[in-house]
Amino acid sequence: VLCIYLTVELLKIIEVLHSIGIIHGDLKSDNCMIRFSHSKEWSDTYSRYGSDGWFNKSITLIDFGRAIDMTLFNQNAQFVSNWETDQQDCPQMNKHEPWSFEADYYGLASIIYTMLFGKYIEIKESTTGSVFLSHTLKRYWQLDLWNPLFNLLLNPYSRSDDSNIKLPL
Repeated sequence: VLCIYLTVELLKIIEVLHSIGIIHGDLKSDNCMIRFSHSKEWSDTYSRYGSDGWFNKSITLIDFGRAIDMTLFNQNAQFVSNWETDQQDCPQMNKHEPWSFEADYYGLASIIYTMLFGKYIEIKESTTGSVFLSHTLKRYWQLDLWNPLFNLLLNPYSRSDDSNIKLPL
């Protein structure tokens, strides 16, 4: 349940960043600070605003050293990394291919994977170019929640056009 809550909080943060044209570019668990401020009162219902206990629990992103303000570029601008990459960087960065918002999508997948598995993300690429997790999720986890989320985050631009999800998130 805690992993689901923190995932939702991360998704909300990234949605806001992307809506104002910011790519964080270096999302990983090391760059997340959990904020669990003390609360005297709690509500059974989660509220994004207000003074109940849930309002004091969230995540703060740090280290915006790789952040990109997309409002300064053409709407379809993409980038190629010129630094040494590792498994915490998206596949496009590791292959020196153009990337944009997928850096943050992969970072989200990486953070969620770390919360679930307790180690850095490990991925494989199929012959068709799709990316998937090297390890399968445990059968008693919420597979109907996690599998589609990982598939979307690891392959954000390969879904069918009839989806209701508009990228960037």
